[in-house]
Amino acid sequence: MNDVVVTGLGLITPAGIGTAATWDGLLAGTPTAATDPELAGLPTDFSCRIPGFDAGVLLGRRRAARLDRFTALAVLAAREAVAAAGLLPAEWAARRVGVVVGTGTAAMASYLVEIPKIADGRHRLVDPFSVPRTVPSMSAAEIGLARRRVLADGQGEVRRPLAGTPGPG
Repeated sequence: MNDVVVTGLGLITPAGIGTAATWDGLLAGTPTAATDPELAGLPTDFSCRIPGFDAGVLLGRRRAARLDRFTALAVLAAREAVAAAGLLPAEWAARRVGVVVGTGTAAMASYLVEIPKIADGRHRLVDPFSVPRTVPSMSAAEIGLARRRVLADGQGEVRRPLAGTPGPG
C-alpha cells in the first residue's frame, strides 16, 4: 500500500462557500436547514441550500451553462483544494498529484427540465448536453479537464488523469 498525504481541502457546503466559511459556520452553530419553496407540497419541504452560490459568477457564464449544479460544486471544491495545497503547476510532479472525488448520483435539475419535453412529444427540443451533463462521473471528468492544461507535457498530452478512474500502471 502507498502512503497518501492530504495537502488541501475544498468545501462548498450549506454552512459556507469555502473551507474557512464552512468551518466558521459550523463553529457558530448556524442552522442550514430551511423551508424550500421548490419542495412545497412534498412530505419533506426543507433542504440545506448553499447560500450565495452562483456558478455563473464563480466559474463564468459559458462554463456554468454547460454544467449541472453538482459538477459546478465539485469543480469549485477541487479548485479550492489545489489552491489550499499550495500546488504550483510548474513545480508539481503530475504523476504524484491527484484529486479524489466521490459521487453517488447526479443532480436531478436537468432531468426535471428535459423529461417533460420527451413526455410531451417534443423530443427535438431536448438539450443535447443533458445526457453528458447528468452522468455521475462528469464531476471527475470536469475536474480533470480543468487541470488538463497544467498537467500537459510539451506535446499537449496528459500523462495521468487528475481525477477519475485510475488507469493501468
